[in-house]
Amino acid sequence: MARFFAVFSRNILFLTVSGPVFAGQDPSYRWDPIAYEPFGGSISRATACELISSSSFPTRAVVGDAMLVNGDFHAFLHDGSSMIDLGTLGGPSSGAESINVFGQVVGFADFVSANGSIEPRAFLWESGFGMIDLGHLGGGRSWATGIDVYGESVCGMSYTAAGELHAFWRNPTSGALIDCGTLPGGNSSRANAVNGSVVVGSSSSGIGTRAFQWNPTTGMSDLGTLGGSMSAATGISINGFVCGWSQNSAGQIRPFTWGAVSGMTDCGSLGGSWGLAMSVNNSRQVVGASETAAGNLHAFLWDSTSSTMYDLNDWINPSLGWELQEANHITDLGFIAGTGLYNGQTRAFLLRPFKMSAIGSASHVNTFTALHTNPGEKVWFAWSLSEGSWPVPGFPNLNLGLNQPQLVGSAVDSGGKAVLQRWVPPGAQGKTVYFQATSPHKNLVSPIYQKYFW
Repeated sequence: MARFFAVFSRNILFLTVSGPVFAGQDPSYRWDPIAYEPFGGSISRATACELISSSSFPTRAVVGDAMLVNGDFHAFLHDGSSMIDLGTLGGPSSGAESINVFGQVVGFADFVSANGSIEPRAFLWESGFGMIDLGHLGGGRSWATGIDVYGESVCGMSYTAAGELHAFWRNPTSGALIDCGTLPGGNSSRANAVNGSVVVGSSSSGIGTRAFQWNPTTGMSDLGTLGGSMSAATGISINGFVCGWSQNSAGQIRPFTWGAVSGMTDCGSLGGSWGLAMSVNNSRQVVGASETAAGNLHAFLWDSTSSTMYDLNDWINPSLGWELQEANHITDLGFIAGTGLYNGQTRAFLLRPFKMSAIGSASHVNTFTALHTNPGEKVWFAWSLSEGSWPVPGFPNLNLGLNQPQLVGSAVDSGGKAVLQRWVPPGAQGKTVYFQATSPHKNLVSPIYQKYFW
């Protein structure tokens, strides 16, 4: 204990932070919020994030829109190092909606037609090629809303020659926009997300607006509701989980997750009467926005393992100046993009997940890893034989969830993770040991990692 305190005291700055203790609770990550500044204006908003390929290791990329000095909004891509203005198709404004692992971005941008009118057009942007107009379904205006995470399938919506708004799927082979039509009795539809050739969204119908799933073979199918008359699908994972929102039998709007076997599940709320789900990953974790009991709009994470909705504001340090209002996308690794208030200003955010693992056995060298760290970030690893609460020296109210912890050691990030190797003595055999990692300068403490040593 004394050695742990001395090592911490010599190597960290003294900074006052505050925050609750989350020892042993879900979710399995803690998060570090990163803000993205606008292009001279006052607002930025994030819609999606992804790990894109680079020459060394995957880069954390974020897309959305950001305000210029003149008040217009432009689509942006933050490529891990800087904000890139994706421009427009000749008009004043644009917005990015989705990104895949190859760094291809889709969204909508203002286009100046032959008669001088300005209309939105769906676009695909790629480094080295810039912004490409994807066309429309005959009515001029179009919007791209999703791109397949590992491919070039794109979905969106466009006006037809008859003046109806219809969902579309872009065939990645031919590049043609395929009209997805509507549900029986409907005259409008919109697509929100795509997985290969499977598109999800919402459509009017003879019985109300309904969430749908579409593919080119079977067409459009109604996913139902939570008991009310309305629903909409907003996201789909690679393994086919769908999320969205639906009216329930009491008339409340609730976020849902849907599976081919389980059907539609109500994700609940943060204490208020309504919420919207925006994205789902392959672990069936759902993110979105929900009304709190106080009537505020807060970003949430719903976890299928615990069937619990968490306010993401409870999992970041409150001294950082954030109020996370809406979470719009989550990756399989737990990165979350969204929009909130940062020191009172509307800002795009990326939540960087932080967790640890320990691999090995007694009488051997074990590997301790902190995941998703930043270049040069120093992480400390601690252990204890029981859970508890222990203040990190020099950081008032930043606590480990361990009882009288001992220092394992420290490591500095190298390639997106901090890795420490330490020999574990034979005395650990037959014991359950509790580990935690902390990055004090980032106000981060990992969830507890519990390991039984054979």
